[in-house]
Amino acid sequence: MSEWKKYIEYIRENARVNGAYLASDRYLPYKKVWLRDHAMTSYLLMKMGYDIKKEINWLCELLGREHEKVKEVLKIPRNTKEFYDDRRHPAARYTPSFERINEDWSERQYDGVALSVLLLLEYFKTSGTRPPGFVEDYLKYLFYVHGTPCASLWEMHNDHIHAYTIGLIAFTMKKAIPFYPEYRDKYQYVLEFFISRFLVDNALKAMMNVRRYGTCASSLLLLDRFDILPEDRSLKDHIFNTVSRKLSPDGIGLYRYVIDETGEKDTYFGGNLWYITTYWRANYLISKKKLAGIEDVLNWYNEFPLGEQIYDTKFIISMEKYNEWRTKSMKENNGVPGPAKPLTWSMIERAYLEYKLKNI
Repeated sequence: MSEWKKYIEYIRENARVNGAYLASDRYLPYKKVWLRDHAMTSYLLMKMGYDIKKEINWLCELLGREHEKVKEVLKIPRNTKEFYDDRRHPAARYTPSFERINEDWSERQYDGVALSVLLLLEYFKTSGTRPPGFVEDYLKYLFYVHGTPCASLWEMHNDHIHAYTIGLIAFTMKKAIPFYPEYRDKYQYVLEFFISRFLVDNALKAMMNVRRYGTCASSLLLLDRFDILPEDRSLKDHIFNTVSRKLSPDGIGLYRYVIDETGEKDTYFGGNLWYITTYWRANYLISKKKLAGIEDVLNWYNEFPLGEQIYDTKFIISMEKYNEWRTKSMKENNGVPGPAKPLTWSMIERAYLEYKLKNI
């Protein structure tokens, strides 16, 4: 079996019942379906040529159940207390049997909805059929909410607007145009919003509110996978180099983010390097056919199955926070401390990275 295929085999066994991907099938706090993770996993499997009919059926059932909720949000004035009530929006997490899981983490993760809509658009384009009728209302929802703060891909900083989220929404609307030609103008509107708010002096403000901005590894997804940036290679290289310089202490692995103006750093489980961010960085290098050092990435703290973060005291930001999170996770995970292992989206990114490397 090819190295990357063993990750796929493990991932697909996770969703064998009805196509719903658990974020982790062993780590109890993550034994649930993140809308974002399910869509991203299915999206990459489709790109690698796998049949994802079961995954699509699960997602269509879920979005169909949440359809009325989305339509109701469209009637609520933006930037009101009612609008920012997370319970009115699609949730971030569900059980495989479609029950909402509402937690302290923010539920308004627009990227989960955008990824789901993007997946359906791409899937039904490939099959030569139209997406389900509810997809258009989800597109209306994304256009309606795109300029409002929400949680980041990391479920943090929900008082910010995030470049990755807006870029992904724009990319999704671009992909909607063949089915819904009227979205050409809406795509241009969101794209101009993205460019005017986030691209400043040939740099990218990856997280922004009225008081501060930050650098986030999620920006790397806008360089290749969800690329709506101007056709300026120097801009992409600058963004890549900025993320690498600010977030990579060893030239391979990446932290998740830093708030530039305040110096705030990610201290989840003490703050350490992440597999998924590291693979995103390598993915961009492969897209540019810069293969030097890629083998180092594949051998970097290699294990199977992959977890969430690597643990190395050389890179930890706060041992105090590390101990706090370990204690908390033991209570939630039958005495076995986190961070999560395995983690589905770490493994799908690893598989996709190797797949691309072998097929360039």
